Amino acid sequence: MSKFTKGKWSVEYGIDIKSDIRDEAYIAQLYFLGERFEEQAANGRLIVAAPEMYELIREAAYLPGGQCPVKRKARELLARIDAEDHKHD
Repeated sequence: MSKFTKGKWSVEYGIDIKSDIRDEAYIAQLYFLGERFEEQAANGRLIVAAPEMYELIREAAYLPGGQCPVKRKARELLARIDAEDHKHD
């Protein structure tokens, strides 16, 4: 399983991505790119949803039943995400 920072993530002040587990746990900071605020806001929402997306992909990858393209792609994506965790073991 991926070793990302646990907890529900949120966006504060429009730029700080944080975990609710610890107040000091910053996940990322977004930079405002002038008039591209809507794009940055969308990036923030995507980043904040990452832990939930990870869990959904895990569930889809191991649903009972035969093989299907969605399950195969979900497993490939999990392998890419989790591979970084094992590079330093």
